[in-house]
Amino acid sequence: LSFRTTKGAYLIDHISVASELKKISHPTYYFELSPVIFDEVVANRAHLGLYLEFSNDIDQKRVDIYVNGHPRAIDTRDRVVRIGLDPFINEGNNVIEVRPRSTLDLVNLRVAID
Repeated sequence: LSFRTTKGAYLIDHISVASELKKISHPTYYFELSPVIFDEVVANRAHLGLYLEFSNDIDQKRVDIYVNGHPRAIDTRDRVVRIGLDPFINEGNNVIEVRPRSTLDLVNLRVAID
């Protein structure tokens, strides 16, 4: 955006800029929870964990994980991180969204019964 003049004073206002940047798409993963396993977790006889495995334990990893819309922030140098899922799960379909806040090399993401 540039303006030029050789003489005079000008007032330029009400400028509108349209961006053509695309919306960022974050990786989204789905898992299904059977009624039996859901009942075990609700009864506190089993626990679900989300395990994130990164490529190394040197780089700082900053990422927001959304489990069924509930955010969990991760800021670590660890190679493997576990997030407890018990308070966030639904019977049936569940969704996990990964929103990196910095460059991230995620090697493996898994949900496991502990």
